[in-house]
Amino acid sequence: MNDGVPSLDETAAEAVRLSVGPRPGAGPEKPRKDRRRIIIGAAAVAVAVLVAGGVCAHRAYESHQASVARDACESAVADQAKAVKAYKTLLGSDATVAALKTDAKSVKDAKTVDTLKRAAAVRLPAMVKCDASKAADLDAAAAKANKAARTVKSDTKALETAAKAVESSKLDKTVADADALYKATDGKVQDDKTRDALKQAIAKRDAAAIAKAVKSVNDSKTAKEKADAEAKAKAEQEAAAGRAPAPPPPRRPAPATPNK
Repeated sequence: MNDGVPSLDETAAEAVRLSVGPRPGAGPEKPRKDRRRIIIGAAAVAVAVLVAGGVCAHRAYESHQASVARDACESAVADQAKAVKAYKTLLGSDATVAALKTDAKSVKDAKTVDTLKRAAAVRLPAMVKCDASKAADLDAAAAKANKAARTVKSDTKALETAAKAVESSKLDKTVADADALYKATDGKVQDDKTRDALKQAIAKRDAAAIAKAVKSVNDSKTAKEKADAEAKAKAEQEAAAGRAPAPPPPRRPAPATPNK
């Protein structure tokens, strides 16, 4: 028994007993009308028990479904938050900040700078909340969070690619400028070993080595220009000295006139 209400099995058994009538020797039979009323009442109780049980089962199922949906939603929101954090971390990294400060004139392809600026200015989607009570609404929130997470991850990848493109384009220009210097200084440096070092640095695409070699080549070029200028000035002086007219011979005194 549960709170004085007969169980479904007990109610059904009572309905069957009343429908078949009293057992032999059980005493006088009750009026048929009373027996029918009892049967109907017992059946009603059985139906009520079934309905109550069904309602409770349905509510339990809905509660379970909502719990499962809420867990899935919270997991999706956590993934979204993780994606947003990764994007912000990349945006504030030294490499990205340095790339964003790069002037368009210092890269070979200026479009890379514009692409990076756009990738760094995307608007992040608002954080989703799992505050609904129904499973369907929680499922919808989870789907929204999953979509937002995918979008942010895509934005992060685009930002990373754009930053690398700027650095690569910057190196491309460094290499191109260094190669132009190498070709333009043939026979114009005091020490040709500086050009050999520059050529090796260009082949390795080593920005630091290129910067060092470029300075050495420029210094050697300046030194040769200075030496050439000094040599030219000396030669001009010597030439000027060779073209100067010879000084006139010294005048001899006139001979004395004898006295008469």
